[in-house]
Amino acid sequence: MMLGKLIISKKLFTIIIVSVLVIVSFIFRSSSLTKPLVGDFHDFRQAQTAITIQDYFNHGFSILNYKTPVFGPPWQIPLEFPIYQISVFGFMKLFQMTNIDLACRLVSTIYFYLSAMALLLLTKKYFKDEKIYLSIFLYYIFSPFNLVWSRAAFPDYASVFFGIMYILFFIIGFIIQIQKSILNI
Repeated sequence: MMLGKLIISKKLFTIIIVSVLVIVSFIFRSSSLTKPLVGDFHDFRQAQTAITIQDYFNHGFSILNYKTPVFGPPWQIPLEFPIYQISVFGFMKLFQMTNIDLACRLVSTIYFYLSAMALLLLTKKYFKDEKIYLSIFLYYIFSPFNLVWSRAAFPDYASVFFGIMYILFFIIGFIIQIQKSILNI
C-alpha cells in the first residue's frame, strides 16, 4: 500500500487500521467505565457478580465452592463457572485496586477486545479479502449492543472469547490433522 511517498506492507496497514478502530471504539466505551454498577442496566445481576468478588476478598476464594451472598444460606447460586470473577479478583490484586465496579468494567472490556481479536483471527482465516474481515471486525466493535454491554459486569464476553478461541483452535487442529494425513506424517 502506498500513502503519499510512504510505502507500507499490507500486514502493517491492517495492524494500523485495527489499532485505530480499537482506540476509537475504546473512546466510546471509556466514558462509562467509572460509572457505578448500581443504577446501570440490570444492576441486580451486575451487583450479584461483584458481590462474589467481594466475598473472595473477605473470605478467600474457591473455584468450585464460591459464595454469592444474596438469597441467604448457604450463599451459593451455581450460575456459571467463576472464571470472570476470578479474573476480576486477580486483576484487582495485580493492580492493587479497591474499586470493584471499575475493575469489573475494565476486565469486561478487556475480554470484549480479546473476543474481538479472536473474531478477527477467525474471520481472517476464512475470508482472505481484507475488506470482509475488517468489516466484520468493525461491526463487532461498534455494534450498539456491544457498545453498551461490553463494559457491563457480566461474564458474557469472557464466554464469547473462550468460545471463539475454542472454535479457532479446533479448526487449526483439524487443519493440522488433515495436513498430517495427506503427508502421511
